[in-house]
Amino acid sequence: MRVVAEGADASGRTLGGGQRVGVGSRVLVFDRYGEVEFVIVPDDAARSPEERRISADSPLGQALLGHQAGEEIMVRTSTGFFIVRIRHVA
Repeated sequence: MRVVAEGADASGRTLGGGQRVGVGSRVLVFDRYGEVEFVIVPDDAARSPEERRISADSPLGQALLGHQAGEEIMVRTSTGFFIVRIRHVA
């Protein structure tokens, strides 16, 4: 029996084509509550939580940059930390 990492298909490839999060990426993540959230990481400071847009300079934006689907990352904030799992990157 072969174990497949969450966020990967049976061949072991990550979902989302193996793309890494970069400025302008659309990212689907699971947060600590299991909620699904689309996050747009723009290249400007025009963040808008209502539109689920975050700045690449924010703690979440910085933590997401360079990672890919299937990875679980720790996000440090001024009040502590939380974990998100990246499900898809486009």
